[in-house]
Amino acid sequence: MGQKRRNTRSRLRTQLEMAGFAVRFISYTNLIILSVAVVVRIVKSVLGGGAVGPYKSEFIRVPSLIHAGLLGIGRAESFWMRHATLPCGLSILGLAEKTG
Repeated sequence: MGQKRRNTRSRLRTQLEMAGFAVRFISYTNLIILSVAVVVRIVKSVLGGGAVGPYKSEFIRVPSLIHAGLLGIGRAESFWMRHATLPCGLSILGLAEKTG
């Protein structure tokens, strides 16, 4: 979303509750690819690389085999999150419903 501030589960929970939502589930996501993303961001920082434009997207087109592997990783994390929350990750996923 182009933000500089890093959100946490507790901050998101607080914001949702203050807005009148009851939080049903909240977890980090993309844990398995976190280490790869950290390395890519460090290399880009050192080499001065980066995306062009206001959104600074790091998404690139990848070969279909890599794409299939990433989908498999996402499915594995989805299965894991049915039983427990993830301790860290690139993103935060929340499920909440409006109260009242």
